[in-house]
Amino acid sequence: MPGISLRPDRARLRRPLVVSAIGWSGSGKTSFLERVAAECAFRGIPCAAAKSTHHPGNFEPEGKDTARYRRAGAASVAFLGTREGGTTVLFRPTPAAPDRDFLAELFPGFPLVLAEGLEVEGALRLLVAGPGLAEAEQKRPLSWADLVVTADPGLAALATRSNAAVVAPDAAGIFVDMLEELMERDVIVTCGGQTVPLNPFVKDIVANTVAGLIGTLKKTDLDEEIVVTIRKAGK
Repeated sequence: MPGISLRPDRARLRRPLVVSAIGWSGSGKTSFLERVAAECAFRGIPCAAAKSTHHPGNFEPEGKDTARYRRAGAASVAFLGTREGGTTVLFRPTPAAPDRDFLAELFPGFPLVLAEGLEVEGALRLLVAGPGLAEAEQKRPLSWADLVVTADPGLAALATRSNAAVVAPDAAGIFVDMLEELMERDVIVTCGGQTVPLNPFVKDIVANTVAGLIGTLKKTDLDEEIVVTIRKAGK
C-alpha cells in the first residue's frame, strides 16, 4: 500500500506522544487502537488510552459514595477495587478542552497516549477512514491527517498525495514501528569533553526544546542528527 512513510512535523510533537484518532462512529477506531495497544504490550512499550465521548453517561449514579464526596467538595475522587483483578476509577472534572498537560497528569510516566475521539494540539493526527466513504465524507480532510487508516486503494492514493502516511486496518504492527521511531531521540550532552548524565525527563526537555528551535529555521531536517556546540568566543 502506498504512503507508508510517516514524516510529521516533529517540532509539533511533544512528550508524551499523543495519538489523536478521529473518525466516524463505526469506522474502526477502537478496533485499530485495540490492536495498537496489544502490539505495544507485546513489545513492552508503556501505553495509555483515553476515550472521549460527547454522550451523557451515568458513570457516577446519584447517591453513590463517590458522588457524595464530590458534592461535598472533593476535587478528585477515586473508587478502588481492592480485590484481585479489581480496577480503579478516577472521578474528576474534565476541562472544556483536554490538552496534553491534562493527559500527562492522568497518565504520568507514559511515553504514549492513544486518545480516541479527542483532538489534542501537538498530537500525531490519525484519521480512521470509514469503509465505503469518499474523501469528502470523512470526518476530517485527508490533508489534516499525519496518517490515514484505510483498506481502500483509491483513498490510500489520495492520502499519499496529501502527504499522509497510510496503513491498513490490520497493520497495527507497522504503525507501532512508526511510533517507536518517533519516540526514539537519543540525547547526548558533553561539557568539557565529559558526558553529562541525563535522566529521561531532562532528555525530553532538551530534545523537545532544541527540536522546537531548530524546526523554525530554514534548511533543517529534524530527522537528521542535530549538533549544537556552545563555546567561549574566540576558541
